[in-house]
Amino acid sequence: GPDGWLYLSRSDTDLLAKYEIGALGNYTVLKADLEASYQALTFDIYGQLHGTFASKPRQVWFTDEFDGTATYQFDTQPNLAVWDITGMFDTTPPPITNDYFAVHGSSSRIFRLDPDTGWNQVFTVTPWVPDTLAFDTDSRRIYYLRRDQHTLGVYDIRTSTHSVLGQINDSSLNYIPASRPYNLTCFNGALYYITPNTDDLVKIEIDTFGRMGQAYKVVDIMGNTDDLEFVGDLAVDPNGILHISSDSVFATFD
Repeated sequence: GPDGWLYLSRSDTDLLAKYEIGALGNYTVLKADLEASYQALTFDIYGQLHGTFASKPRQVWFTDEFDGTATYQFDTQPNLAVWDITGMFDTTPPPITNDYFAVHGSSSRIFRLDPDTGWNQVFTVTPWVPDTLAFDTDSRRIYYLRRDQHTLGVYDIRTSTHSVLGQINDSSLNYIPASRPYNLTCFNGALYYITPNTDDLVKIEIDTFGRMGQAYKVVDIMGNTDDLEFVGDLAVDPNGILHISSDSVFATFD
């Protein structure tokens, strides 16, 4: 599929599964019942999975790629028993060159994303599962946090290497978050995050070699009179304005 996963089914028994080709692992069974015995599968231009069952070769079904649920679409016209299907996404899709990157928090992959079309491709595979990331355009580095942990890693696009930078709650830091943040952004070569249930904007210094330095609180965004609850993500626009999305508010801060 366009996400870099191989989808496979057995026509002689009830099994629909997927396998992560880029990581050469993560075999996952999606469904194992009467609606899992396909003899033909393919992805359409919108990245949706379609197929025909061994028991219903003249009907085309839409298949949810996350849980394998099948929804009837139509009978073939003229009547045709389909034994195999292939299409544009059964081969390597055209490369995505935009500098937008994404993770989905359940695999070790970082994706390159085209925000205009939604198309995405596996860009690199990290040493662990990341759930938070930030991109430094100038240094060509992608920083990421290990899922539900405080470990900070980096991928250097220029050298195609991954490195572990350290723990953002290390006891040597001037600022230690009371709970783990799930937001991260980059501005002027440094990383920034907001600690959950606070208004603390925290800066992590990164030196010219990409190494993690000191961390400290820059400012209380709301003057320490209130908190931003759980901040999901941050973004800095070309004018240096910080955009904040949380459980309670969508706001900007200069």
